[in-house]
Amino acid sequence: MALEHVAQGQTRFFTPGVAPDPRGILLGRFCVMTFATLEGAVSWFRLYSSEASLDELLPNLTIQKCRTALGGREIVTQIPAVSSYAADRAARLARLVGGAIYTGTAKHFVKYRDDRSPYGYDAVDIGAMPAQTDFMVHGDEFAQGYIKEGELPFQRLLFRLSIRKLPGGEHLGPDERGDLFLAIARGLADGIIRYLWRNKVDAQAG
Repeated sequence: MALEHVAQGQTRFFTPGVAPDPRGILLGRFCVMTFATLEGAVSWFRLYSSEASLDELLPNLTIQKCRTALGGREIVTQIPAVSSYAADRAARLARLVGGAIYTGTAKHFVKYRDDRSPYGYDAVDIGAMPAQTDFMVHGDEFAQGYIKEGELPFQRLLFRLSIRKLPGGEHLGPDERGDLFLAIARGLADGIIRYLWRNKVDAQAG
């Protein structure tokens, strides 16, 4: 398996389902990120949500437990490639926590751009997909097939995130501690409400 650097202005590619965006950066409809552990995926969500809203990702977000052809197991997170700006952020944070990121549309996902190839990569030798393989990623000198073993609800990862104390919070007076207001992204509301109800927290939603 070999990757070619995408050139500025290039319009024809071997990788199916990809095209240059307005900046000339190769994108498919989705980006997939692979993590060796669930904690890696949780760390990515923690970092991403501290920089940007998850709202534009949630409608087409999937988190899968997957098995590789060699029997290894990984967590694969798929997000919509809403723009190369969002994909750049996702890539930077995925690499920061030890993950890898690829872009594509259906069955084949190619390594997302980096400093060595600022417009992205094209997989030039895509062969037949092995039987029972759900999708493949194409990286530097390798192609890896994945078999899906089950989906993980986003709420499961959400409640693995820890609450962090803000500096100065311990100095609030009694009157200032009377009420706590949570502004919750639309896609997270149902899970948060169930969590509060399950833990018998006196609260109102509206």
